[in-house]
Amino acid sequence: MALLLVVLSLFVINRLLRMPLGRAWEALREDEIACRSLGLSPRRIKLTAFTISAAFAGFAGTLFAARQGFVSPESFTFAESAFVLAIVVLGGMGSQFAVIWAAILLVVSRELMRDFNEYSMLMLGGFDGADDDLASAGLAAHDAPATEAEKRRSERRAGMSQPLLSVNGLMMRFGGLLAVNNVNLELYPQEIVSLIGPNGAGKTTVFNCLTGFYKPTGGTILLRDQHLEGLPGQQIARMGVVRTFQHVRLFREMTVIENLLVAQHQQLKTGLFSGLLKTPSFRRAQSEALDRAATWLERIGLLEHANRQASNLAYGDQRRLEIARCMVTQPEILMLDEPAAGLNPKETKELDELIAELRNHHNTTILLIEHDMKLVMGISDRIYVVNQGTPLANGTPEQIRNNPDVIRAYLGEA
Repeated sequence: MALLLVVLSLFVINRLLRMPLGRAWEALREDEIACRSLGLSPRRIKLTAFTISAAFAGFAGTLFAARQGFVSPESFTFAESAFVLAIVVLGGMGSQFAVIWAAILLVVSRELMRDFNEYSMLMLGGFDGADDDLASAGLAAHDAPATEAEKRRSERRAGMSQPLLSVNGLMMRFGGLLAVNNVNLELYPQEIVSLIGPNGAGKTTVFNCLTGFYKPTGGTILLRDQHLEGLPGQQIARMGVVRTFQHVRLFREMTVIENLLVAQHQQLKTGLFSGLLKTPSFRRAQSEALDRAATWLERIGLLEHANRQASNLAYGDQRRLEIARCMVTQPEILMLDEPAAGLNPKETKELDELIAELRNHHNTTILLIEHDMKLVMGISDRIYVVNQGTPLANGTPEQIRNNPDVIRAYLGEA
């Protein structure tokens, strides 16, 4: 009977881990900030994990009490708690089956050492301090010409009426430091707008305010007629405003395609029981999510690497994967924080083409932070310049290129 219950529990756990919920747990364990940027609610995901874990613990406790006939504090000593902890540490995070083998190993070892009971804690300590590889992976280790560009810009501006995103008087203060001072910015549908400035000018701070990672100390942020200031990052992402990061934030221990599946978590209308039972609606939703993921992987040239661990990708591939992960959420506004950083000229050209495609074929509005002036000048409809957190200039690439204040502060006299 006990063996049957163990097998049943393992079956349920395995199903849970293969569901969207299980992928969300794994993603949250790796990078909570990246999860929030994709619209996942860390609080809700953690609460679900704690609730399900408590259900298993309560079930086990019920069986224990029924078998023993009584429950007393002596049944749950520090030694027993250390024993359970040692099983989890030795088994690691690689596989639930590794934890089973760890439990068998430690139970057998404890029985063999029953005559040396005073050394039992020493034995547990030895297992806890075993090889670093086991601790991290567990027993089952994871084996256009300028005239044409101006023409396109004029055509887009002619069809614009109200801004999609409007920022007025944005301020962000950290104690006595005024990092962002009275920044104003507008994004119109299907525009590519760049935000440039020297290092430390406050560009990423502006991004963090717009995407809910910082709460501005002043100003307004309007997505059409909805105020965004003060909203959490995950809620803003669910409203269609997503971002990449200055330093790539992939779920590195997950596969390439799993990164894109996690990003669709909010779009999958599947419940806990439909996932456990694999109902037709669940299978249909999963199939659609896989199709969307495969489509984007094919577009960025990573379809053949779909089952490869994300951390093993080349740096340029990781950058493109991060952008594709944002795009599967079907955003209205995509904010790219220095996407060309670290890319070679060939990869930068491919990035230029990808950004143009996102706007032209996927109706995406793009706000770009970038230091590569050739990329910025070639692809932007308009450019905003900030210096030391304060607006310096804004206008078309040609206007910015010839602005003496910008030349002195950022581009250099050359």
